[in-house]
Amino acid sequence: MHWVLYNIPRGVAELPSNATDADLGELGIVVGRNWSRETNYYPPCPLYGRHRYVLRIYALDIDTIQPEANDRRGVFKAMESHVLAYGELSGFYEK
Repeated sequence: MHWVLYNIPRGVAELPSNATDADLGELGIVVGRNWSRETNYYPPCPLYGRHRYVLRIYALDIDTIQPEANDRRGVFKAMESHVLAYGELSGFYEK
């Protein structure tokens, strides 16, 4: 999990390039912890071979969630029974 973002306001249609946690916070977006327990984005950087990366976005029936834990597991648990739809974009990256 390279990046966890949630509570993205309805009016946000794109994210600024090189956005910091503070930039995202100003937009009302909450940044969760990734696999390394950090909040910053970890770009694709496989040590070897070709790796698949997946971007998922979820539409909820509520404006905000309050996860017990600020990580992927906590966010998914807080979204339970609120998902209206989701989209997925897959890509591959290799050095």
